[in-house]
Amino acid sequence: AMVQVAGLAAVGTSLFLVDRIGRRPILLSGIAMMIVADAVLVAVFARDVEGSGAHLVGFGGVLLFIVGFSFGFGSLVWV
Repeated sequence: AMVQVAGLAAVGTSLFLVDRIGRRPILLSGIAMMIVADAVLVAVFARDVEGSGAHLVGFGGVLLFIVGFSFGFGSLVWV
């Protein structure tokens, strides 16, 4: 549920900002968030460590990817 709430907040933020800053900066920001999220997930899965907060960092990576996608490509396609 937290992932969907974060995605909804990202869509609302994107739609609010699209007329103020334009599509290109929003798309580039979304792409940057997705790249950082992918790097976090690669690091988490490459370490293959049980416990020590690895699951929370992995969840943060998934959450960041969903927010980045919803902020950029997910919302601006429909505007």
